Amino acid sequence: MTALIAKDLTVRLGGATIVDRVSLRVDPGEWLAVSGPNGAGKSTLLRALAGVLPTDGLVELEGTPMRKLSARERARRIALVAQTPVIPEGITVGDYVALGRTPYAGLFGAARPGDHARVVDALHDLDVGHLVERRVDTLSGGERQRVLIARALVQDTRILLLDEPTSSLDVGHQQDVLELVDRLRRERDLAVVMTIHDLTLASRYPERLLLLVEGREEASGSPFDVLTEAHLSRFYGAHVRVLCLDDGIAIVPRRPLPTKELLT
Repeated sequence: MTALIAKDLTVRLGGATIVDRVSLRVDPGEWLAVSGPNGAGKSTLLRALAGVLPTDGLVELEGTPMRKLSARERARRIALVAQTPVIPEGITVGDYVALGRTPYAGLFGAARPGDHARVVDALHDLDVGHLVERRVDTLSGGERQRVLIARALVQDTRILLLDEPTSSLDVGHQQDVLELVDRLRRERDLAVVMTIHDLTLASRYPERLLLLVEGREEASGSPFDVLTEAHLSRFYGAHVRVLCLDDGIAIVPRRPLPTKELLT
């Protein structure tokens, strides 16, 4: 069964069309990246897929139209790691990750047997178990990103949405986070949709790439098909050279040739 389907998905905010008739399909175990220039609507698309924005069009989660699911049922099928999540002030890592079990809470929000074990397992899987008593606002960028993913994982969903998970991280922590996502995807057969700015990284991990420009899908397919010099020049206004390597693509900036006026 296909994990996630969107057909003609459209989002209008404040009278403006932010996402314009985007369609996509992601199977279990598949990783789709969404890239595009600033203001393309990438984060809005993810929030629409998660059901937190009003939309036109169709979104199906594991064969069920999203509009037929309650908020709790939806949260048991799809998890969103936002780029700037709301984190309660002073909350500890353990308590924050435990919030991911909210969709399964019993009467009056009571924790269910096994919830604590799920939190402990997630923290262990992401190598942040030693931080359980630390406040989230004291963590480094890499530690914080792992904690955000842990909270999403304890929702026990089969669909994971990641909004710019490598933003503000150095290159080593970027690789750590993406390798972690890749391992979890394979182990848990997760369908992953991720927005990402770094096009070189986008070519090395996801199998497919969707290029979003002004809310519209302009290209989709393998990174080799989408990340061409022609596309990057047309949609980003970028002067680059695209180098095809064994494990992906390297995008190298190049300076435009000087004009005659500059030469005289």
